[in-house]
Amino acid sequence: MTTLRLFQPALIPGLLQTPEYIRAVLRRHDLSEDGLSPTINGRLEAVQRGRDQSSRKVQ
Repeated sequence: MTTLRLFQPALIPGLLQTPEYIRAVLRRHDLSEDGLSPTINGRLEAVQRGRDQSSRKVQ
């Protein structure tokens, strides 16, 4: 049996990231402001879709 463990103390998991945190992380990759906004919005929408799907399973 193989066990895979991942520990990244330098990054906050996606579900816990705020728009400000995402912006700070992505700025390290030299994205322009025009590139940052759609990327941040896309990530937040994906998180919201995941939360919506999770809440449907619980009900």
